[in-house]
Amino acid sequence: MIDHWGFPDGLPQVSVTSIAHDRMGYLWMSTQGGLARFDGLRFTSYGASDLNGYQPSITDRVWRDDQGDLWLGTPHGAALLDQAGLHPVEGLGANVGQVHGFAMAPGGSVLIGTDRGVFGYSKGHATRLGLADSKVYALLSVGSRIYAGSDGAVYEVSGGMAAAVPADRNLGQLRFTHLASRAGRMYVGSSRGLFEFVDGKLRQPAWAAPLAEASIEALHADRDGNLWIGLIDGLMRYNAERGLEWALTEHDSVRAWIASIFEDPQGDLWIGSYTTGLSRWWNGWAARIGPQRGLSDPFVWSVARGPDQRVWLGTATGVWQLDAQDQAVEVISTQSLRNSAVYNLFFPSTGGAWIGTRAGMARWNGTTLDEPALWSPLSGLQINAVLEINPSTYWIGTSDGLYLQSNGLFKRYGSNEGLSVAAVRSLVQFEEQLYVGTEQGLYAGLEGQFKHIRTGSGLDAALVTALLPMAGGKLVIGTFNDGIYIRDLTGYSTLGGAQGLPWNSVANLQADSSYLWVSSPRGVYRLSVAQIENFLLNGGRVSPEPVLNEGRNARGGQRLRCCNAGATSRGLYWRGKLWFPSLNGLVRVDPEDVEAPQQPDRVMVERIIAEGGQQWPGSASMELPRGLRDITIEYTALAFRDPESVRFRYRMVGYESDWQSLTDQRSVRYTNLAPGHYQFELSAQGGATDRFVKASPTRIVVPAWPSETLWFRLLAGVLALASLAGLTYLLRIRSLSREQRLQRVVDQRTEELRRANERLRNANQALAQESFTDGLTGLKNRRFLAKFLADWRRRSLLGETDQERLWLFLMDLDHFKAINDRLGHLVGDDILKQFSQLMLRLAGDQGHAFRWGGEEFLLLVPESAVGSPERFAERVVKAVRRADFRANEVERVAMSVSMGVCPYPAMADRSDIADWAMAMELADVALYWVKTHGRDGWNRLLPASHARHSDFSAGVGHGVEQIIGGGLANWQRSSDQPG
Repeated sequence: MIDHWGFPDGLPQVSVTSIAHDRMGYLWMSTQGGLARFDGLRFTSYGASDLNGYQPSITDRVWRDDQGDLWLGTPHGAALLDQAGLHPVEGLGANVGQVHGFAMAPGGSVLIGTDRGVFGYSKGHATRLGLADSKVYALLSVGSRIYAGSDGAVYEVSGGMAAAVPADRNLGQLRFTHLASRAGRMYVGSSRGLFEFVDGKLRQPAWAAPLAEASIEALHADRDGNLWIGLIDGLMRYNAERGLEWALTEHDSVRAWIASIFEDPQGDLWIGSYTTGLSRWWNGWAARIGPQRGLSDPFVWSVARGPDQRVWLGTATGVWQLDAQDQAVEVISTQSLRNSAVYNLFFPSTGGAWIGTRAGMARWNGTTLDEPALWSPLSGLQINAVLEINPSTYWIGTSDGLYLQSNGLFKRYGSNEGLSVAAVRSLVQFEEQLYVGTEQGLYAGLEGQFKHIRTGSGLDAALVTALLPMAGGKLVIGTFNDGIYIRDLTGYSTLGGAQGLPWNSVANLQADSSYLWVSSPRGVYRLSVAQIENFLLNGGRVSPEPVLNEGRNARGGQRLRCCNAGATSRGLYWRGKLWFPSLNGLVRVDPEDVEAPQQPDRVMVERIIAEGGQQWPGSASMELPRGLRDITIEYTALAFRDPESVRFRYRMVGYESDWQSLTDQRSVRYTNLAPGHYQFELSAQGGATDRFVKASPTRIVVPAWPSETLWFRLLAGVLALASLAGLTYLLRIRSLSREQRLQRVVDQRTEELRRANERLRNANQALAQESFTDGLTGLKNRRFLAKFLADWRRRSLLGETDQERLWLFLMDLDHFKAINDRLGHLVGDDILKQFSQLMLRLAGDQGHAFRWGGEEFLLLVPESAVGSPERFAERVVKAVRRADFRANEVERVAMSVSMGVCPYPAMADRSDIADWAMAMELADVALYWVKTHGRDGWNRLLPASHARHSDFSAGVGHGVEQIIGGGLANWQRSSDQPG
């Protein structure tokens, strides 16, 4: 797994030249934009004011010694950051020049490599050890020996003397910049090639021959026996088993100039680059089988175990097989079928494969693909499930009913047999009954008659996606939105969010001897069999372990998008591995490698900030200056694997007694603190666990003014009593006036209450408006479109409006990513705002402008306001082309759009009035055509006058050419678009 951070994430600059961690657990890095500290989620940049006048922007090296102190190397010396603060290293001299590196020496002193040789630092002072006239680029201590990399040679330094290490050839022109040791061997990186110290000599090993002309930019030997080699062109890895290989990533792919490599205590590798920022490499438990493993079509619908005991998968265009190395090989192309998506994949015991699509089912006999006449009733239906009872009897679940194939007969089961719901999603035989999961509940059948199972719970009307028998006579039932139900001898039990599940969506269920594995579009989690048994016996809550999450407010697990839902072949447990289909390849999970959720390594208060900018570092206790009553407390938890899942709770004892609710915020503000003694308590939890890690409490003293002390209050009380008698008479005389004033106050409060209620109503109206508005551009969003079209459709069906149509103009800004890459996201956002103003003008008083997402926009205009849709589309395209978009006051940005046009309803007979998504899909297909045929224009896929909504039920996106070839639609495009 690889995580990546760059400038948008808070990194001061993308060039990360060195990395280290301190005694607290923070990660430090030097960049060409300054020194930064990282807690797993936030970068803190340090300036001169933070470091006693030291200029961190010129730090080239950061390194930690064995005591946990940090050393900083600069072009003019070195500095030490220890528990006492930051101070310069004494004894290096004014002309020492660049400090290139550090190392621990035998005996515990620190070695410093500079432009003027090697120094040793001990007891607060640095002393030169040798090579006074040489630049020392790298240092390494091996046993009792000290090695230094310099110009022309590697030296062994001892007793103030330096002896060059012999080499098998003349290396005088080389610069030796990096040293590393592994398994008793020393490796040397140079300005031209990699060398190994063997039998007392520097030699270039045969495996390093491809690096003979390469400049070695970073070198690290990890605990697993790998040698990592940073180059100008990327990263390579060497080990004895696999040899030398590239280790490039999606972030560090093309000329990713590697600058630094660091291994943390957990064994994770941190890679710094001159060009692409910071990344962390760690061993996860899930991998994706995609294009890099030969799967050219990564849209995976289904997965199943084939007759050859290998993993087979179905994609949007065919059926593939994984070989022994998990390389994908295409076996069957389904592009000749009416619908090519392999929605469900089934292997009967009689051989071959049954390929269920979204428009029927085909049979593969090992060499050819055909559609048997027996299956003609399935034509046009989505195949969701196939269950074999015996070699001659099969149940088939479809989008329009349950079918039985038995001994050459083919029959549909419906309401006459007790199945009142047409759409079937899952099938299983359990306790001699056929259980049928439908889109509206669970049915059980015996001898061809079915009964709706009613439990009085959400299961009665749930979309049942998965059915799994488990040991002990249990049937686990997964639903799309209503959680999990478990049937046992006592009846049906409900497992949902209230019982501890992370989400209620289920795509597939798998089980091994220890766990129930649950996949969904939001990820994968597992629930131990022991927990299930305890829940069925005692109730209460369960504690699932997160395995995968797709990243949206998810806690714990490996971040990897997964999984597809909708049919039975949406998961496979085979030979100790789990397989799940996704939109971006086949996901493989290794259960043995799954790690339990990790807690933060450390929780702490970082600093306390008062009004006016005064601040103090977090400590066990502190006293605020007199008069300061408003403070902000910033805190953190060091968690590098899954920092987004960390949740904090806190309380200020003396101010509040209860813990404040869990939050991911990392600061809290207190105002108007009364004088007294307080204790700030903080704890955090990570992953999906319920256990908290506590921070050391911080005691805070708020001193009182003299007027707030007890003796002052007693004196004031005596004076008040003495004055009370004199005031009584005045109060009696003024009682009438007081009553009048009281009445005025009542009137005033009544009026204020009325105004407050009015403001509340206005605020509620503003909040409702905001929920329908895009936050960046101010245009309407998809939520408003759905509500508007639902209201319009209802009024149209009730005859409250005339029969005019609405015209959809869906457009995408051409080459907008290039604008973002060249000018930055802030300029890109500003151009989106300028474009939105143009859209509002084009929509006019009767139309609406929407931000559909990213750089996609939508105009929705009534037919009466459009006039000619062709001319309107041309007007929009030309208006964008001619508009004056500005990156700044000087630079103009030329823009164009690709547009898809469609009316709603799109069909001549208005048969699609209940499905506005059909019009959007037609517009999107037309837009895509323009995108792939030169951009800067518009197109329309015009349904034929005889076309009906049902003709397009299988979708438009994958079958445009079939639709046009069948006479159901034709293109109508702008005049300047190519044919």
